[in-house]
Amino acid sequence: AGNSYLDKVGLVLRVLRALRILYVMRLARHSLGLQTLGLTARRCTREFGLLLLFLCVAIALFAPLLYVIENEMADSPEFTSIPACYWWAVITMTTVGYGDMVPRSTPGQVVALSSILSGILLMAFPVTSIFHTFSRSYLELKQEQERVMFQRAQFLIKTKSQLSTMSHDSDILFGSASSDTRDNN
Repeated sequence: AGNSYLDKVGLVLRVLRALRILYVMRLARHSLGLQTLGLTARRCTREFGLLLLFLCVAIALFAPLLYVIENEMADSPEFTSIPACYWWAVITMTTVGYGDMVPRSTPGQVVALSSILSGILLMAFPVTSIFHTFSRSYLELKQEQERVMFQRAQFLIKTKSQLSTMSHDSDILFGSASSDTRDNN
């Protein structure tokens, strides 16, 4: 019983240690690139949603198709279940594939080729829109940052001139009073 308690405490500590990565998000206030990335992600939720929808539809088409073809035509089918085929389709369409499961039959390889090509095309469609949004967001944030810096510089110049005017006025006031006391001595 005591050992399971220590295991739970150790797990909690590991989770808390892993959450330290969230401190990086506080740096986003100071990084124009991270701010731009966050703004782009917020502005492109529709594009990301459409990408996810299209990928899900394509995966839902290719996975069962490959399962049926490979179980009917392959000598030793690697694809033992439809969820395994879904795993294969996700990895194949979103990356270059792990190679842990490969279609052996010629029709299965044709399905795999069409799955790879459709994955590349589906990933490429929203990229131009997302890039355009990213560049527009970057320019907006850069202009905002320059405007804030200009306003700060103007404020500092104004404050400095006011301080020098006040200093000059105080020199006149206190300078004349100190010269009067020197003349009386």
